Amino acid sequence: MLQRSHGLELIVYERYRGLTLTGSGERLAKSVQQRHSTILKFLRILGIEEKIAQMDAEGIEHHIHPSTIARITNFVEYALQHPSWFKAFNDTLK
Repeated sequence: MLQRSHGLELIVYERYRGLTLTGSGERLAKSVQQRHSTILKFLRILGIEEKIAQMDAEGIEHHIHPSTIARITNFVEYALQHPSWFKAFNDTLK
């Protein structure tokens, strides 16, 4: 995996010395972290148990289309900015 990442110029890898991320590697890592965070917030908003939300976010983040994550991001931001809207919706589920 390290050799592959090195070949893709995501890391600078020296055997027995360690590695550092390249600019591209840092951007990719931040993107993955942001997707994970957004999906986790989405699942928490839906009331998914934390342990399950963490596991699901780990799987989803690797397979989600960019346009889907963009829509989920917009939803999460809206739901967090308008908690009364989501409370009303959540009350319909009880």
